Amino acid sequence: MPFVQGYHNDYRMAVDFLNDFISEGEKRFRIRDGNNWKAHQDALDSWKDARRLLKAWANRASHGG
Repeated sequence: MPFVQGYHNDYRMAVDFLNDFISEGEKRFRIRDGNNWKAHQDALDSWKDARRLLKAWANRASHGG
């Protein structure tokens, strides 16, 4: 996650971090399967579930003023 200075950094939410984890995790978070490497699908699925729940429960924009 790139550093954002000042005001914009204060308004980043956990969903922003999870989006970056998921997008980077598909390429970089891998486990060994015999002689090959594959994406760690269990972790990616957990992150996607967490993101879905955060959007529904913790998104301040979805709860009005």
